[in-house]
Amino acid sequence: LEPAFPSDFAAELRRRGHEVAVGDPINFGRGQIIWRDEYGVLCGGTEPRADGCVAAW
Repeated sequence: LEPAFPSDFAAELRRRGHEVAVGDPINFGRGQIIWRDEYGVLCGGTEPRADGCVAAW
């Protein structure tokens, strides 16, 4: 779990039976994706920690 999550998130996951490890913030990567749906439409997304953006032209 990312350390930025409130501690009650980890507590609730543990209560539900999950094994939870809180990681070092430096070890988390970045997520960016481009997905083509069944009609050929491209959908994109990125997260705020990444330096990318979704753009079309």
